[in-house]
Amino acid sequence: MTFEPRKLALGMTLLVALSVPGCRRSQSLEKATVPEGRVTQGRARGESAAAHLTLTGAYQGDSAAMAICTLNPDKAFQVTFHAPGQPEVVLRLVDFKGAGTYTGEVRVRGTYTGDSYRTSKGAPPVTVTIVPGQPNSLVSGSFRTAEYKGESGTGTVSGSFERCPYELTEVPTL
Repeated sequence: MTFEPRKLALGMTLLVALSVPGCRRSQSLEKATVPEGRVTQGRARGESAAAHLTLTGAYQGDSAAMAICTLNPDKAFQVTFHAPGQPEVVLRLVDFKGAGTYTGEVRVRGTYTGDSYRTSKGAPPVTVTIVPGQPNSLVSGSFRTAEYKGESGTGTVSGSFERCPYELTEVPTL
């Protein structure tokens, strides 16, 4: 057996890439049952076409961002924002039923302590729209300025995401 450094390096690179959450792109489908027995089916992960994030207070920033949209098995729609030089911001919409207005939960994840993130929370009003399409519907939304406070500091946060691809069996509305 011959030792081939290039194959070892390629294998190690692939292993590292698969262990970093942002590098995995699962195409599997997950199902969540809405109260009326209907099934909302969505792609496990999808990246939005465009996103924006604005932070004031403990963190300062107003820039374009990357946003990953997820329909969780617990029926929560989650958008995770990543902007250069800013903490991770997670927007959750519990009991997601499609287009409409929600009171969201936003988490500003500051410094990592080794065991967990220092997190601050807020509850912004969120507006979601869905453009039906085949094979994917496109989910967009925005949340207005909301105060956040907690271990990560205090301030305000607002943001938007556009055209997250989702495969939906039907486009439910509130």
